[in-house]
Amino acid sequence: MLAYRYQPGALTFSWYNVGPEVPDGQIRMLTPEGQFTTTIDQVALAFTAPANLPPAGVYQQAIQAELENLRNADG
Repeated sequence: MLAYRYQPGALTFSWYNVGPEVPDGQIRMLTPEGQFTTTIDQVALAFTAPANLPPAGVYQQAIQAELENLRNADG
């Protein structure tokens, strides 16, 4: 997708990571990691052009793998 500046008809995607660990009962902060702005038309094109689509189930597999990693890390 092409990057654009803020404008009408634009979407901005922001992504975050979890902040440092905190004691039990306290709220863990999110830290901004990046931002990307594009147009609604570019997003629509990305989701409707078959060449741009990832293989079926790839998001589900990635999420399940990460959840399993988190379960294993907790012991």
